[in-house]
Amino acid sequence: MRNNVNPRANTSGNVIAVTGDITKREAVLNGAGTLTPGCLVIPFTGVASEGVGIDGSTGSVQAAAAGNTRVAVLDVTSTEGMPLDSEYVEGDQVPVLYPAKGHIVRVRIASDSDVTQNTPLIAAANGFVASGTLAAAIGIAREDIPIGDPDLPTFIMMEVL
Repeated sequence: MRNNVNPRANTSGNVIAVTGDITKREAVLNGAGTLTPGCLVIPFTGVASEGVGIDGSTGSVQAAAAGNTRVAVLDVTSTEGMPLDSEYVEGDQVPVLYPAKGHIVRVRIASDSDVTQNTPLIAAANGFVASGTLAAAIGIAREDIPIGDPDLPTFIMMEVL
């Protein structure tokens, strides 16, 4: 368990899972584009849930779309040296975290989001989160992120609902 992580730390502070004993599985990144640690992902169409194929083999994941209600987050491949701004591309073997209710994780925040602590967070496009309504929320912000801040971090601490 990792506690007391500074969510505004630079990208060399490579921790996504902040609290809790979170399930972690390997999957293959599918779909167009690149993703980075902290992005939300979902099982790729036709593959069983939680990154495991129907036959027990490694499954596939893709970027979560806006409105997704399931929480799975790309992790760093190693706690030794992989910066949080590293990019995964299609076909890469990626570590995926499956946090449960109450776990706290660092997730990527959309650049146009103005978030205060305790704001409901929803899945936005391309694996990011943004402020939203409690009815659609996947988590709650555990810090303030003001829009227009030149030092805007790319991450926010989120407690999973």
